[in-house]
Amino acid sequence: VISIDGTDIGKLESSAIPALVRRPEMSTSMCVIRRKDGKLDPVSLLRGTVADLVDDTQEVNDAGPDQLVGLGMTFLKSDGKPGRVIKRVKVGGGAEVSGKIQAGDRCYSINQVNLDTVLDEQLRDLVLGRVGTTSSVKVRTKQGMVECTLTRQEALSMDES
Repeated sequence: VISIDGTDIGKLESSAIPALVRRPEMSTSMCVIRRKDGKLDPVSLLRGTVADLVDDTQEVNDAGPDQLVGLGMTFLKSDGKPGRVIKRVKVGGGAEVSGKIQAGDRCYSINQVNLDTVLDEQLRDLVLGRVGTTSSVKVRTKQGMVECTLTRQEALSMDES
């Protein structure tokens, strides 16, 4: 992580970082992260407890035509309520490009598969696909229930935006 809510963490004393990171559960922050290839990605993060987070390694960067990419959103683990809370939306990913989905929204289905009983591994399988393929999602946003089609595409890095 390079910055959180516009604050460059590289310029902070280590004692100041916990105050920046520890915010109320389910609050959001804009962060900049450095990918393994050195490119920077702006991401919106939704806070949950560490035990609640789904491993988001399903997102594959620098996708070629035969590589898999996600829908541009990652999820918290199930909280026992219907659907899954969206933890983050990647800039330039399908969810962000749709203009309808934000961190904190609740996704109820992907391709008509109810997310209530889906295991984390199955969720990854629903999210991943080849660049240009689509999935239909049903999401409750602050504006109400939304059904839309998301196109899988590589999310933008800071270097590209």
